[in-house]
Amino acid sequence: MEDIPALTLNGLRYTLAFFLMLPFLFLPKVRIHFHQMSRKDWNDLVILGIVFIGLTQGALALSLVYLPAVTASLIMNCTPVFVAFLGIGFLNERPTGLQWGGLSINMAGVFLYFFPLQSKDNNWLGLLIALGCLILNIIGSLLSRRINRGARMNAYIVSTVSIGVGGLMMLVAGININGVPVFNLDGLMILGWLAVVNTAVAFPMWNYSLQTLTAMESNIISNTMLIYVAILAFMFLGEQLTIQQGIGLILTGVGAVLVQIQSMRKPKQLKNISAASLNI
Repeated sequence: MEDIPALTLNGLRYTLAFFLMLPFLFLPKVRIHFHQMSRKDWNDLVILGIVFIGLTQGALALSLVYLPAVTASLIMNCTPVFVAFLGIGFLNERPTGLQWGGLSINMAGVFLYFFPLQSKDNNWLGLLIALGCLILNIIGSLLSRRINRGARMNAYIVSTVSIGVGGLMMLVAGININGVPVFNLDGLMILGWLAVVNTAVAFPMWNYSLQTLTAMESNIISNTMLIYVAILAFMFLGEQLTIQQGIGLILTGVGAVLVQIQSMRKPKQLKNISAASLNI
């Protein structure tokens, strides 16, 4: 981001991933699923790409112009709370008492890790953009679960189409706003990693998991990214953890485990969704 504006970087990342994934759509094992999809299914994927990839990631990039990454991350980590409540009405997914407890512990750990916030956090425009990003992320999470639930669509198709729509949307916006970026070798290597590993490989796996995990369960797992980032930052960047942050990470992990314990108790037939839904 020192060389490429965040919106343009996201657009390049997702667009490059889309073109890397596109050839695999024509494999026979994937093409067979096209015949099972209706026009409504295709419309859902386009909407998912616009909301969950284009608008959400675009708003997150814009919020980082005005806010420290710590504040933006804290706001986005609140997603599971709203998804848990809204999932009751929109998806008919009701967390158990153990899961509500796990969610509470997880969120307590998140807030303990991030506080106190930086003094720049009183930027109201940045906060409004970040809150808008939170709303979009919540909508995208619910829509992702509705689309993937029960493996009614192939996870690879869901990933490729939504990534293509959202990526091209951000790339066009980024170039129009910031112009064509200048690349160096380090930037190209990072972009390649983001496109291949974090997008082309990770997103089909993520959509596949949403075939059996509820919207709240999947978002709690997403929150555990906080733990991995902190550990890797300590190992490779020399960023130190305070005792408060360490306790926060522990609570975040414990809460996530409590939520998933209930998920592991689901009837076996609900978990054995055919691997054909991801097969490429």
